[in-house]
Amino acid sequence: MGLSWFDNGLIEVLRLERAGLARGEIWRLLSGHVAHLDWQHAALNMVALVLVVMLFGSLFSPAGWLLLAGCTVVAIDAGLWWLAPHVTWYVGLSGGLHGVVAAAAVELTARRQTTGLVLLVLIVGKLAWEQSFGPLPGSGAMVNGRIVTEAHLFGAFGGLVAALLIRSLRRVPL
Repeated sequence: MGLSWFDNGLIEVLRLERAGLARGEIWRLLSGHVAHLDWQHAALNMVALVLVVMLFGSLFSPAGWLLLAGCTVVAIDAGLWWLAPHVTWYVGLSGGLHGVVAAAAVELTARRQTTGLVLLVLIVGKLAWEQSFGPLPGSGAMVNGRIVTEAHLFGAFGGLVAALLIRSLRRVPL
């Protein structure tokens, strides 16, 4: 029987892992964001992704979404490597999802929509809680693993950068 998608051996090859990156395994910079601990973890991330796209899909062009994805991935990868040396590995979309929510909050606020300010307060509050007290109660049990709150923070930063870049690029005549 071959490796299943959630076989520990396959996850170890795909996860964003400090030791693997140090060995030059650069694919981990992308694969870690699509690998998941198990079906439950993947399903929760997919439901969140569908909700985020339903709520905020029209805020950005396809090019904007690519820029947003790129900024969040780079921010998470760089942040975990340089600013969180205690994190030895990471899998999942949660950091990127936090980036999308942060970008949407910035965009909606810039459009003077009240929902943007509400979203901004909620995401900043959640990130502050996580950095002060750790993951939200019960979230680790939901994904059957440790929540890497640092990835949420770095992803949100990447989303903020992406939103500002997207807004500034819209003003540049091509």
